[in-house]
Amino acid sequence: MGDGLEAAGGYKFDFVADGYEKDPAFAPGLEDVERIQAVDLQVTTLAAKTLLESAPDLSWVYLQHTDDIGHRDGDGPSMDLAVRWVDARVSELWSAVQARGQHFANEDWLVVVTTDHGRSSSNGKGHGGQSDRERTIWIASNSPRMVSPAERSAAIVDIYPTIVEHMRFDMPDEVAAQLEGQSLLSQ
Repeated sequence: MGDGLEAAGGYKFDFVADGYEKDPAFAPGLEDVERIQAVDLQVTTLAAKTLLESAPDLSWVYLQHTDDIGHRDGDGPSMDLAVRWVDARVSELWSAVQARGQHFANEDWLVVVTTDHGRSSSNGKGHGGQSDRERTIWIASNSPRMVSPAERSAAIVDIYPTIVEHMRFDMPDEVAAQLEGQSLLSQ
């Protein structure tokens, strides 16, 4: 991700909670899918604590449990349970953001929740094809400025320009010219 790399400006991350899935000492007695669920719980707990206490300017949290369940079981009751479980983790993160508002009223938080791919239409297990369901993702946000689906369709390539606009980053023209997406924030 560019942590400390000269080509990425030499910037270092303030906090990283990663690699648990590769650590043999982390939840060693659990099967793969249950172990990823434990990883997601650990990452959520640390991310919520960091959001509440430190409020980094920009954060990224990846939760993998629903992806694993989708690949293993596809559509059905276990995916429904996995979505509910991950929804509770997202709720923990959102609660940390909301709790900051009690102490720091001038903060302007943009929260974007998405998936990285759709699923095969036949059983919901795979992806990589060109069906509408495989090519469609969802994007949710707390921003009242987020464009509605009636205004235009959204794509994963629109998330980066949305964050850049919200954060008021100064993007070099040569980088902006190469973007495929556009901000999802309405004027």
